Amino acid sequence: LLHWSVEHAMLIDPSGVGLTDAGNRDLRPALPKDRWSAPPVTGWADWYKGGSKRLQRYLKMVMRPGWHPFSKCFRTFMASRLVEPAAEGVIPELANFVHEKLAKVAADVETDARRQLLLQVRGVVTEEVKSFLESQAPPGQCRPPAPLPAPVAHCVSNCAAVLAETLLVRDLLRTCSPHVLLQGSHPGRRHSGVLKNSHLFHPTLQRALAYKQTTLAVLRAKTVAENCEVIRSVLTVH
Repeated sequence: LLHWSVEHAMLIDPSGVGLTDAGNRDLRPALPKDRWSAPPVTGWADWYKGGSKRLQRYLKMVMRPGWHPFSKCFRTFMASRLVEPAAEGVIPELANFVHEKLAKVAADVETDARRQLLLQVRGVVTEEVKSFLESQAPPGQCRPPAPLPAPVAHCVSNCAAVLAETLLVRDLLRTCSPHVLLQGSHPGRRHSGVLKNSHLFHPTLQRALAYKQTTLAVLRAKTVAENCEVIRSVLTVH
């Protein structure tokens, strides 16, 4: 965690390790050093619930070359956030993340580029949940207790891929409807819909909005429909 002081033109490193982490490309929760030690779940859970888009930002970073969690325990914790289903009426963070990533893809290369991006997401999710399945730490130390989805509970081989596909189907394929993605099941709830701001789209589409060649409502509906077409082409219900 690093801050920049505009007044003093100075880098501020409140944790004492932010600069080192940036150099090593380590991902660490923004918590005081005395809250890194075991059992970490309590502190990490408070950190996770205390902000928004924690999982989305984490996935964005681990998709970048060279970036990785600062410890296996933290990776297991973040993977547990993938496994845990979203609350009723809340769009899963994975769905928000994927639709925002796909919306940034240039329209003139949309289908192939979006498909390749979704395949990349599948690979990242598979690697992340592998740490969850392989963790030897008891529930409560590196992750909250969380039951495995039914297809994985009795898995005997290639379980990380099975779990990843199960989560992608649950959070992406089964939420692919305008009612869920554009309004959300509870329209009054914060973050109830995807792609609610113009900066989430490709610059070409942002310019179209700026010059009033389209509206945000039309652009959201069109982009969600295109994204869901790609999602359906990649994911298969087991």
